[in-house]
Amino acid sequence: MLDVALRALKSPRVKGMWIHLAPLIYHDPTRCQSALHTPDHIMRPHARPLMIVALLCALAPTLAYAHSGDVITQEILPFDGGQQWVVRGNFGLVLSDDLTGYVCEEAFLSTGVFRIGALGPRDWLIWTQDQHLWRTDDACSFEQVATLDLYPQAVAAHAPSGRALWVEGEDSQTVVWTADRGDTTTRVSLPTPVGVQWTGARFGTADRVALSGYRTDDEAAGEGVLGWIDLSDNAWTPITGVEGARWPYLLVAADGQAAGLANKDQQLIAFWSTPETTRTIPLDGWPTGMVFDDEGGITTTGAGIAGGLWRWAPDADRMVPLYEDHSGACLARVGDAWWMCSRSLRDGDDASQVPLDNPTSTPTLAIDLTRLTGPRSACAPTSDVGRVCPAVWPELGRTLGVLPPIDLPDMGVTPDHG
Repeated sequence: MLDVALRALKSPRVKGMWIHLAPLIYHDPTRCQSALHTPDHIMRPHARPLMIVALLCALAPTLAYAHSGDVITQEILPFDGGQQWVVRGNFGLVLSDDLTGYVCEEAFLSTGVFRIGALGPRDWLIWTQDQHLWRTDDACSFEQVATLDLYPQAVAAHAPSGRALWVEGEDSQTVVWTADRGDTTTRVSLPTPVGVQWTGARFGTADRVALSGYRTDDEAAGEGVLGWIDLSDNAWTPITGVEGARWPYLLVAADGQAAGLANKDQQLIAFWSTPETTRTIPLDGWPTGMVFDDEGGITTTGAGIAGGLWRWAPDADRMVPLYEDHSGACLARVGDAWWMCSRSLRDGDDASQVPLDNPTSTPTLAIDLTRLTGPRSACAPTSDVGRVCPAVWPELGRTLGVLPPIDLPDMGVTPDHG
């Protein structure tokens, strides 16, 4: 897995500046927190490199896999108003209908990095790093739908329409979308510059998808690419009002709105684009999740100097902290609460929650992975989960501390090699 980290840090967009960090982060993921908690007066002169480190740690697939580091949650996907949900982690997936069982990533032949497009609580498309597209309709058995040219850099799913989309691969100018779970696909060429690192994709409606990325060519490395692709006529509409922004990351989209973070004039900023205008505000931390709330604003969680739960009200020129002593890796509305994936060891929980009507209260436990007892009980022994996951469960169980460690025999101080 270390080679994945090294390739990421060697890429043109990072220019090799942080190659020395890869082995440190890989062997000790808490070093991400050291980077993310760099004091503000140090951060600002080095906004570009520290932002890259922050985004690698907080947004990119983790370098600490379940098989060689801490077990962490990375994404929460709610359905039916939050009555049902799916949690993605660096070990597999957990569903709200079984809090003691899990779907191991090995069930769909993942080797530690995968992306999910959830069309329902058990209806998923999954892209794995070995360039395969899988699907399931029961979260137990998986069917390989296609072999891809490259691992997608960004994916998105729209449950109401059953549509899913992915950016084909590194430096691609092509998005691919499907309305029938991969049986048929439509390819759309984007009129964007050649050589773009795609960082985000979000459906705003069934037809319109917001995309973010930045250029990787030497002449304009880091230059932001933000816009909407209309799947009904393949029209590309750039998001205006963020000219000069670099390394943008889209975090949320709905209807005609899109929001995320970027760097501009050596300052980390948040952008919020609506059909009428685009606004930007300065940031002191790194948002890792954004949700449009019922009051017309944006609620966000983040890591770093200003982690915790924050709110950006309409027309406000700064975000207002709701609860700061937390470091979240994702945010979702689940029922009547905000749920946050926990990223820092000090947070304790695998996912925390605060009530919508009292967001300044101390977060409480939402998900506890130590309750896992093995694979999903709803899956038949002949299913992929039933066949594969029991074999890998002991490793995860020992990592979580819910199974005793292997008691190896005492081989003596000096092994006898015969």
